[in-house]
Amino acid sequence: MDESFETVRDAFGAAARWFAETVHELDRPPAPWEAPALGAWSRRDLVGHTSRALLTVEQYLRPGPAEPDRLAVDYHRAVRGGRADPDEVAERGRRAGRDLGADLPESVEALVRRVTGVVAGRTADARVETPVGEWRLEEYLPTRVLELMVHTGDLRTAGGLDGQAPEVAGRQSLVVLGALVADAPAADAPRLLPALTGRSALAAGDTGLCRGCLPCRRTTARALSGSGSPPVSVSAIPGWRCGRVPGSAWDGRGRDRSQDLPTGRPGSRAGFAARAAGR
Repeated sequence: MDESFETVRDAFGAAARWFAETVHELDRPPAPWEAPALGAWSRRDLVGHTSRALLTVEQYLRPGPAEPDRLAVDYHRAVRGGRADPDEVAERGRRAGRDLGADLPESVEALVRRVTGVVAGRTADARVETPVGEWRLEEYLPTRVLELMVHTGDLRTAGGLDGQAPEVAGRQSLVVLGALVADAPAADAPRLLPALTGRSALAAGDTGLCRGCLPCRRTTARALSGSGSPPVSVSAIPGWRCGRVPGSAWDGRGRDRSQDLPTGRPGSRAGFAARAAGR
């Protein structure tokens, strides 16, 4: 057994179980699954979207090995290029939430058992065929760990839940994020190096990693000025702030703070509410 793959697989299992445990914790009276969670998504929608971090592993695995020429960071680079229509991404999350049925905890628990069982039977070089290319399982799985960790955290924030995230999954997520930092353009070094070494702070909403990822590309100039405008990355909009930062346009509890955007354009609040979440 490849020790590094075993660690990745353990991280995936831990992140998946944390997700299932979180859904169980959220399922308490009155269990408001339709309450806001992240952007335009309800808690049910966000559970559905997060479940796709498991479903895609099952759906994209193919027989035989894959060539070892692509890394996890290459997957994020490809996705960053923008293959999906944001509205379709959001709708897939909603549809996945509906498909889980009335008993969300039981459905998620069954999904976790099934997919972790599938992963347990595959090797590091198993072929994963995604819409943006082919990866080895050992490189694709870390991207799913990160997805599970981030969105399970979103769910816990929306539900006001405390508790410790699984260490092995948190460590694997940091490995992926570290690779994304290393993948940043050299021109970002003067901004990132002082921040990462404690000499300065990044501006509010600046993660040091963002290159227009899908959660934030959902909010475009079209959302702020009307459907007739062409889509433009929100990072180009004056006053834009990342939706994952507390106190920003979306504060993690489903509260719309887009009125804070200094755009002065009519409809900006509705635009944020319609297009704030999803990957």
